[in-house]
Amino acid sequence: MELLPFKAVYPNLNVAKLSDNFSDLVRETYPNLKSNNYFHLNDKESLFIYEISHENNKYTGIIGLASFKDYQNGIIKKHEQTLAHKETEHLRLFKERMAVVKPILLTYPKLDELSILLEKLKLSENLFYQCYINDETHTFWFAESNKLTQLIEEISHLYIADGHHRMFTGNSLYEKTKLTNHAHIPVVLFDFSQLEIKGYHRLIDAHQVKNLKKKLLDYIDLDEISEAEATKYNNEFILFYKKKWYAAKWKPEILEKYLHHKVILDTEILNNEILLNIFGITDFKNDKRIQYIEGNVNIVAFEKKIKKDEIFFLLHPLSIKDFQIVSDEDIEMPPKSTWFYPRIRNGLIIYEY
Repeated sequence: MELLPFKAVYPNLNVAKLSDNFSDLVRETYPNLKSNNYFHLNDKESLFIYEISHENNKYTGIIGLASFKDYQNGIIKKHEQTLAHKETEHLRLFKERMAVVKPILLTYPKLDELSILLEKLKLSENLFYQCYINDETHTFWFAESNKLTQLIEEISHLYIADGHHRMFTGNSLYEKTKLTNHAHIPVVLFDFSQLEIKGYHRLIDAHQVKNLKKKLLDYIDLDEISEAEATKYNNEFILFYKKKWYAAKWKPEILEKYLHHKVILDTEILNNEILLNIFGITDFKNDKRIQYIEGNVNIVAFEKKIKKDEIFFLLHPLSIKDFQIVSDEDIEMPPKSTWFYPRIRNGLIIYEY
């Protein structure tokens, strides 16, 4: 895999007040913020070592530019379908900003030699900058090491964890323009051992469906529970409907239909069985009755926002092993099937076209 250095744009910490709100502003108004001195341009091309420190946990990765040729040739592997409205949205933002304000998250099987080298390079005192957002510390170092470049080149395949829409849209833009400065996109690499995978949940508008609970019982077994709790096993999930929580699992005859699949995906079964047969949803990419809810959602707070005619599916996360199988076998999961941590925030390191 080829990873190229670049001149990074980064926050002017004397002006920018870093917060969740700032990250949202960068996404939508980057050109305006830049013109008002919220950012600096580093004049030195470099790869970067990046560390997120959060709740006594540290996650260390590498930032650089990936080539869309590696994406086209299958070296960078995808695992999820994209949503049409998100593709349109990202294309608009790319054109308005002429920049990518957040690297795509790629992952790979852990390489001990590479992990050891990254820890050594962090001790080199070649600090780029450090900042704090809420309870996270974000630290960047310049990475000047021929050995680092060599080890990265030895990675045969990488997997998109977060950023399918940015990768797809950036590649489409490059295919249309063929401009050299559109041929690459910033990425951050974290190995498998550092990733946490959470489920990506669904909130469905159910106001047109009568006798919904009765219809659900054709597909799943339900047990009422007092509150949401993490599921322990694949093919089990949690429901919230009519102010009640339920533990759910697929009926054996439903699961039997999918036993020939290399990975049995709850998101796929949910689409094929419940959303299609009960709700009549056929366009899972664009149907406005579906809302995709990120895996880090505060369930206690979110419960209060669920309307009486909505049903919430709290899904079990995919394992790293199954994630790799899905990617290696070119199995495309439904959109928004996985949510990964760590995640870099908008505006901390930016690539301008």
